[in-house]
Amino acid sequence: MKNLVQMLVLASVLFCSSYVQAAPLPTSPGDLLVKLVPQADNLLLLRLSNLQQANTTVTLMNLDGETYFNRQIHKHNGYLLKINLENAPEGRYVLRVSQKGEVATRVIYKGSDQVLVSYNND
Repeated sequence: MKNLVQMLVLASVLFCSSYVQAAPLPTSPGDLLVKLVPQADNLLLLRLSNLQQANTTVTLMNLDGETYFNRQIHKHNGYLLKINLENAPEGRYVLRVSQKGEVATRVIYKGSDQVLVSYNND
């Protein structure tokens, strides 16, 4: 019985994480297009497009406001960024991408063996 419960929990976790990875993230209105995909080994793959060569800021912080990652992007029409969460403690984080007054946010959960990304309506 214990093995059956463990298998069901594992199957539900795999189903949820595969859904998050397979589904495209909704884009924000306007010129700022954001796609965030969890990768293996505590990595997040962030793709920004249609940047109009405007200055863009990418910030990852925990719910207490402590910044774990901050990057300024200048003069790019598109940008690919890998964010390593290996040294970040388990918990919830907010990824904020801002450009010309537009802001796109994603909530990230880092567990002991997985990284999940939730959707926000920007």
